[in-house]
Amino acid sequence: MHSVHPAAEDEASEAALYYEAISSHLADAFADEYDAAVARVLASPRMNSPTEDGPEGYELRDVLFRRFPYRLVVWLYEDSTRILAVAHLSRKPGYWKHRIPS
Repeated sequence: MHSVHPAAEDEASEAALYYEAISSHLADAFADEYDAAVARVLASPRMNSPTEDGPEGYELRDVLFRRFPYRLVVWLYEDSTRILAVAHLSRKPGYWKHRIPS
């Protein structure tokens, strides 16, 4: 099963709107990059790098975008994947930790 945290959906939308204000082609490229990152997670979740700014005891992975300064923060649990954040690489590390249910 795959899911996306609502705040991560908002982050993806905000980034797309930012790039849309610059160029519709750039916004399309961002959307394609997001889709490709999600596809990489679904195809092989554990092939991505472990997240360095996550709490202990959780299997968290980073999926870097290739063209844009963003990453998906993904939580792997049981047979599921949950995208916790669409994080800008310059944003405060770990700001998304509260999105993991305790």
